[in-house]
Amino acid sequence: MRRSRRSQTLVYGIVILWVLVSLAPVVWMLLQSIKPSAQVFAIPPAWLFTPSLQNYRDLFSTSSGTQFGHYLMVSLTVTISTVLLTIIVSVPASYALTFMRVRRPNFWLILILLASMLPPVVLLVPLFQLWNDLHLLDNPIALILTYTAMNIPFTVWLVRGFMAQVPRELRESALVDGAGDGRILLRVMLPVVRSGIAAAAIFTVISAWNELLFAVLLTTDNRTAPAGIVATLISDRGINWGKLYAAATMVAIPIILFTIAVQRHVVRGFTFGAVKG
Repeated sequence: MRRSRRSQTLVYGIVILWVLVSLAPVVWMLLQSIKPSAQVFAIPPAWLFTPSLQNYRDLFSTSSGTQFGHYLMVSLTVTISTVLLTIIVSVPASYALTFMRVRRPNFWLILILLASMLPPVVLLVPLFQLWNDLHLLDNPIALILTYTAMNIPFTVWLVRGFMAQVPRELRESALVDGAGDGRILLRVMLPVVRSGIAAAAIFTVISAWNELLFAVLLTTDNRTAPAGIVATLISDRGINWGKLYAAATMVAIPIILFTIAVQRHVVRGFTFGAVKG
């Protein structure tokens, strides 16, 4: 009994320590963002200070030249569009690979898996030339299509794994009742694997919102928020640390709130099929 309590105490201690270590950079970033600029790099650190929102006011000021509000709107547009397109393409593909007669389904799954393992840097030059030829550089459409193509392989692989847990008799019963594959997908499969689709959507949101490499390469004025931070707050003349911390906080907060709001879908998605119903 004592060993059990000691083990439980040790586990709780490790978890608490891990949480504190994980949250420390976030708390530090938030504190630095509300410090006066002169105290950001004060040595020793100024633990007692008068909080100020001046960095945030400067960040969104039209005279600051950062256009950070515009960058946030571009990020929001690109992320939502990427998630919708990825799900619209990936879910029917997952259904087809799972239930329909596709020649060599394992070959296609391996091909999809290999595509998801391809380093993004390999695609930099080809994609730049492609969007340049199509006159889509500095256009959110280029980012949306790029991010969608990057996320489809993983999403198909993930959603297909959830659909493979669904009994085939469910589809066969619907076919006997006269339903077509389109209706089966919308009316039968989507409600059953919605947690898996939600989990895939969450990963797509995080991937599209945080992506930096292609956003820097493919855009100049219509940047996403991470690319806007790099382009406007970091230069050879120096780094505006106060505004940088404020911008990083503004980029992190939506993802943190979104993850907290949908965490139950992640847990439910990854436990799908683990318990027999």
